[in-house]
Amino acid sequence: MLFSWPEHDLWANQTLPKLKESLPQLSEDLLEEMIKPPLRSYDPNLIQEPVIYRLNEAVMHFGESIKEIINEEFVDGITSAIDFYCSIDKVKGVDGKDRVVVTFDGKYLPYTEQ
Repeated sequence: MLFSWPEHDLWANQTLPKLKESLPQLSEDLLEEMIKPPLRSYDPNLIQEPVIYRLNEAVMHFGESIKEIINEEFVDGITSAIDFYCSIDKVKGVDGKDRVVVTFDGKYLPYTEQ
C-alpha cells in the first residue's frame, strides 16, 4: 500500500487509536514508531552488525543460484520488493540445535518489453 504524505497522515490518525486499543501495554513512543512510513536508506555502518552482515553474505553467496531457480521455475523475471513479506521462524535442526528460517515472499514480476 503506497500513500502520499497526506494520505499517510489520514491513515495514521485512523490507525493509532486502534493500535492503542489493541496494544495498551505499548508506550506512546513505540506506537508512534509503528505508524511511521518505512523509508529506504543505506547506512554503511549497518553492514558491520553481525546479523546484517551474515544475511547480506548469504544473499550474495546464494543470490545467483536463487536467481537461476526463479528464472527456471517462473521464466525470466524478478521478485518484487514492493509487494513483499518476510517472516522469521525458529526451528530445531536434525541435530536438535536451534535454527533460523528466513522466508522472503515476493510477488513474481515477469520481464516485459517496454
